Amino acid sequence: MVNQNENENINKTAIFDNEGLEINVNIYTIEKAKNTFLLNLNSYSKTELIENLKNLLALIESFLFKYLSEEEIKQIKIEKENESYDFFQLKEAVNVLNSFNNDLARELAREIAINSYAIFNRVLVKLKIAIPISKKDFKKKIITSFFDTINYKEYGFEDFEDFENSLLNEYEQKLKTLNLKNSRLNFLAFVYSILSRYDLDNLTIISGFARSGKSTFALQLIKRIYAFRLNKTFKDKELRDFLKREFLAKYTFYIPSYNEFSRRFEYENEKIFLVDEGYFSSDKRESMNKEQIDLSKSINAFANRKHITFLIIQFLSDLDLRFINRANILIHIYERGKALIFVKQKSFSFKIDVFGLENYLKGRINVKDKNVLLYLLKKKSIGIIKWKKLSSRIEKIDIEKELKEYSLNENVFFKHKFYDVYLLLKLYYQNLYSQQKEKEQIDKLKEFELIEKIKFKLSDGYDFDSLVNELKEKGINEKLAKRLVKKAKEKNEIEKLNI
Repeated sequence: MVNQNENENINKTAIFDNEGLEINVNIYTIEKAKNTFLLNLNSYSKTELIENLKNLLALIESFLFKYLSEEEIKQIKIEKENESYDFFQLKEAVNVLNSFNNDLARELAREIAINSYAIFNRVLVKLKIAIPISKKDFKKKIITSFFDTINYKEYGFEDFEDFENSLLNEYEQKLKTLNLKNSRLNFLAFVYSILSRYDLDNLTIISGFARSGKSTFALQLIKRIYAFRLNKTFKDKELRDFLKREFLAKYTFYIPSYNEFSRRFEYENEKIFLVDEGYFSSDKRESMNKEQIDLSKSINAFANRKHITFLIIQFLSDLDLRFINRANILIHIYERGKALIFVKQKSFSFKIDVFGLENYLKGRINVKDKNVLLYLLKKKSIGIIKWKKLSSRIEKIDIEKELKEYSLNENVFFKHKFYDVYLLLKLYYQNLYSQQKEKEQIDKLKEFELIEKIKFKLSDGYDFDSLVNELKEKGINEKLAKRLVKKAKEKNEIEKLNI
């Protein structure tokens, strides 16, 4: 004879059978409702926001009451900043959303939805049930990451899924038109190519060890973006000439060139920029450099120009934080021909979020084993991109001869391949930079020698004005002459201190 308590336990255990849970209906419905709500958060009016949130919580509440009593539900709490909340407190918080402005209401609604779902998920764990859903594929993750801030209704789509399907269909048609393979690299390029259509700009950071293929990857991606934009195949002569004449010559920056970059960035529209050496333009050790500040100002203040900017640097931790915070996407190359993609939550950009890599950047996690680090990074990335190296004949080119020809006639590059042209241009600007640095060193040495001579003349009794006039007679302008004499005078006074 089974007593009443034992009977209750038997019945309660039976309820937790997978078939009794109706997994395919209840859990999947809640999961989809949560994803839809978070995905469309920014496009909801306040009324729609509250209504959709109430619907989501109603689904969760119905599930919870099916298996737990009210007291049991109240025992499941979410800890937030030394406070704890149960499901019913979160549900009650929905009633106060009307009293906040739209931005704050959305932020609070997001927190309520996530925490309510966390309680629901804890119940699933308690019942020893895994959520039976498949993960989003690469393309949908990329679309969500790039376009989660747009109001799809403004572009004639019923919901985000409708917008998503439209892009996927357009991509398939483009592949057929351009005779391209369906690859992650091509899909990523396609998404970049249509950003301006939806009033979006982009800053992408590409990181990786020296000689890992960062520039090769950037050029591969950019070539594909222009192919989609111009509707040209890779073999099309017009596309190849355009890339050399326009992109490499005008929108690729190899060494410090802040003024030229800013001028183009501020006055042109919908261009692609490649800032090849991030150490020259965005090193965090020079974060107070005026030109570097102006560069970051241009990228931030002129987002309405809808440019795409690729910034290349070896170590992400060396990058000025302004650029990391501004970036929409990070691509990390971990070996030649393979890269990981990282994106961050754009819906609430005022929250600290560095692609989920903040602990690594700030040294909180120190992983000595490269394989362990790669494993951890892969878990945080949304996909792995593979590509083949661009073919090059650079070793067959007489570099010095080509550089001399370029300085006289830019058309010399039309006989070379895209990657060769990039390498020659980079070498050309590196040479210019080295020559400029050498000239600066020579000028500093000459200045030092001149100040030493002026210093001795001051000791011999020459006055300030007579020395200035003497320098002017030798062709030095008055402003520079006064600065040199002043420096010599200060040096004399310091030496007299005898400290």
